[in-house]
Order: sequence, then structure tokens, then C-alpha cells
Amino acid sequence: MRPDEEFSNQMEIKSLLGFKFCLAPVDRFQGMLKDHRKRLEIGLLVAKDDFVACPEGKTEKNFRVCWTLLVGALTLFLTVLNWVPQLKPVWQLLDGGTSIRKPLDDLRCLLVGVESYREAGFRFDVGLMEEKCAENGVPLPYYPEIWFLLSYLPWVTVENTLYIGTVLYVLLGVTLFFLFRDDSLQIKGLALAVLVSPCVMLLWERGNNDIIVFCLVYWASTLAASKTLRKALTGTSFLLLASFLKLYPVAAFLSLVSNRSHQRWVLFGFGLMVFAAVQLIFLRENTMWVARATSTATHNTYGARVLVYELVGKVERQRHAETLQNVWKKLQARNDYAQLVRFLGIASQLCATFMCVIAGLLGFAKHGISGNRLCFSSRQTHLFLTGAGIYIMTFVLHNNWAYRLVFLVLCVPALGTLIKCSSQPFLARFSKILFGAIIVACWITPIFEPLEYFLIHNILHWLSVCGLSFVVGVMLRTGLLLGATGEQGNTTAYNRVL
Repeated sequence: MRPDEEFSNQMEIKSLLGFKFCLAPVDRFQGMLKDHRKRLEIGLLVAKDDFVACPEGKTEKNFRVCWTLLVGALTLFLTVLNWVPQLKPVWQLLDGGTSIRKPLDDLRCLLVGVESYREAGFRFDVGLMEEKCAENGVPLPYYPEIWFLLSYLPWVTVENTLYIGTVLYVLLGVTLFFLFRDDSLQIKGLALAVLVSPCVMLLWERGNNDIIVFCLVYWASTLAASKTLRKALTGTSFLLLASFLKLYPVAAFLSLVSNRSHQRWVLFGFGLMVFAAVQLIFLRENTMWVARATSTATHNTYGARVLVYELVGKVERQRHAETLQNVWKKLQARNDYAQLVRFLGIASQLCATFMCVIAGLLGFAKHGISGNRLCFSSRQTHLFLTGAGIYIMTFVLHNNWAYRLVFLVLCVPALGTLIKCSSQPFLARFSKILFGAIIVACWITPIFEPLEYFLIHNILHWLSVCGLSFVVGVMLRTGLLLGATGEQGNTTAYNRVL
């Protein structure tokens, strides 16, 4: 072996294995080097072109400062809009003209329910709540009863709506800062395209309690990904709390089974058992009451039933037409209209479930993907499974207001990395198309009302939910069969938090 080749092998060993005594004779480490290369080929290591963190040094610091200023300016600007009533038209410009009554209306609705709960002697009185809501001009707060435990805090009142809304804005701004603090400039730009979309602006404008759930889910997913048992238990507790506040965060438990760690599987089973027990024993009636009152609106919403409800509504509005008159009269006479709508809605949900399962199985089988090397890190995997799981579950179960698309922000780091993954060209192209569909869906949802645009919006959501299911299958296969997910990807942000 020539001296230059021997030196090259020694330097490669030093960079790959990191041993202090790597300058020893090369023959001693040939087996380790061969094993390392084999593991790299079968996908047990993250690909070398995984660009998770920003470049080290001054550039990274500049990116972080810019992101801090951007998130701070956005939070301050939206807070000022709430404190200055004359600026309400700006909200209509930001959220696509869907502003209702006045800013922070959803928060005000919740606070009215909290006050009525307090006045009723800390019990649930629907009659008193309806009276209070009518006085304040807000709809009835159909939230799980656990939200009304805020009545034990004397400062949680309608008069303090602006102050509480400001606290929620700051909480969301801080969460978004930590979410993308150490990601690359491209990922920050992709995230910004979702964050400033009309759908997410609607969440800020209404001050919906999904802000609290989003923050809980993010920190829960981050802590649950830790190898430390104490932090993993804390993250699981946060996920349980978020699931009791709103039902859909239970889908975030999917991130706990992203690898073969026995600890994560125990936490997954424990969390689901606790959630099921509490729901069946203590919250069953309240959950059914909330489910019955869930809106079936089709404008500014997404879900498997939305397309069916809108098309049926279109037919109902055109029932005077000559071609539909006889059919409509027969349905009305037999009282089959409600049953028909319910049947079509359930069929649409079953169809969405079937498509998601098929797409997930295709991803799990890595159909059409050459090789096994993947580019995403464990932190990105946990965030992606959390955001995609919530989106898929909410899409399949019921109609959802468009502001709930904010959970897709959690998928941005993984999708942004996969777009640049040169080791997986098929997955990179697929991720570009998927992210494009998500962006267009987030921007088109609240803006356009004609049926043609409504159909485009729904088709994009159906494509997005199938595409996300496919990537979920890819990530689960990588973690469960190859053991990569959750073991690599030591990004700066992941290590700092954990």
C-alpha cells in the first residue's frame, strides 16, 4: 500500500469513527470501516446530503437573527391589529376576507363559556351558557368540559380578552421560533409560505384555542423523541393533555412508534390506554355532545365529507331545475334526504381511509424508490409524523375549519429536506409535488367560493392526504425495519432542546 493511500484511509477512519487513536495501523480498523460502509449502503445512517442545520459560523447566526426578527415582527404586527379596532379591514385582507364579527372571536366565545361555568357554580349549565352567549353575540362554545376548568382562574374573563389573546400570540410566536430556529434558509422560506397563508392567518385572527393545542403538540413531540425516560414521559403527558383538550392530537402518538425502541412502544401503549380509559369513564357524554355539535360547513373547511356536502348542497339549491324536480320530490316524500347525505358522507370517509391505507402501504413497501438511504433526521421524522398524523386523522373523521392546517407546518422540515435529497430522486420529486399541493391548498381554501375553485381545493386536499400517507409509510418502514429513525440526525435544534 502506497503512503498516500494509507494516509487517505486513516483520515477516512478518523472522520467516520472519531476515535482518538485513529492514527494507529490501518489494518486494525479495516473491519470497522467495512462495517460502517455496509451500514451506510443499507440505510442505517442518514445520507451525507442531509442539510438539516444551517451552515456553521456567521451564516447560521445571521439566519437565526433574521428568523427571530421576522417571527417577532409578525407577532407584534398581528397583536397591534387586535388592539386597534380601526385596523380590522387589514384582517380581511390577510385571511382572505373571512373575518367574522371582530378579532379574537373564538377566544371570546370560550371566555363567555368559562364565565357561565363559573356563575353556575362550577358546573356545566347549557341554558345559562346559551343566555350568556346570546348577550355577548357569540355562538355556543362546543368545547370539551376540561376547557371550562379555566373558570377557577379569576382573571380569565371576557374583559381580559385582549390580554389573553396577546399571551396566546406570544406563545405561538415563541413556539414557531424554536420550531425553525436552526433549520436552513430554504426550510424557513417554505415554512413562511405556509405561516402567512390565509388559512393560518385565520387562526391568529380568531384566537382559536388550537393555538394552545399546537404549542402543546410541538413540545410534546419534541420531548417524547428524547432518549431520556423522564423527558419522554413528560412529552407523553403533554400529548395526553392535548388529546383531552381536543380529540385529534391523539394521532400524534404515531411519532412514538417511529423506531424499534421498547421504551417508545411502552409509552405508546400506556398513552393510548390512559386516553381511552379517561374518555370512556369521564368524558364520554361530553365528547358525544361536542361531536354532535360539530359544524358541517363546507366553506373555508377541509375534510373527507366537505366535497359531498357541497355537491349535495349544490343539488339542493338547484332542486327547482326541471331535470332534478322529480327526483327531489321523491326523496322528500320518502324522507330519504337526510339518510342519503349521511350515507354519502360515510362512504366518502371510508374511501378516504382506504386511500390513506393503500398509500401508506405503498410507502412502507418503498414502491418505486431505489436504494434504502434516506435524508431525513429523527427530529424531522417525529415532527412530520405528528403533523401528518393529525392532518390525516382530521381529514378522515370530519369537517374541519381551515385554520387547523397550521399543523402541516410541522411537516415542513422533513419535506424541505427530502426535496434536496439527491440520494432519493423519486422521493425528492414526489416531495416537491406534495409540498406544492399543500401550499396551493392553504392559499386557495378561504379565497375562492365558486364551485370550480372549490373542486380544485378539495382535489388538492385529497392528493395531499394520500401523499402524506405515502411518506408516513416510508418513514415508518425506515424506523421499524432498518432502525434508522430516532437513532441518527443529531441536529443542533434537537440536541439543544433535549
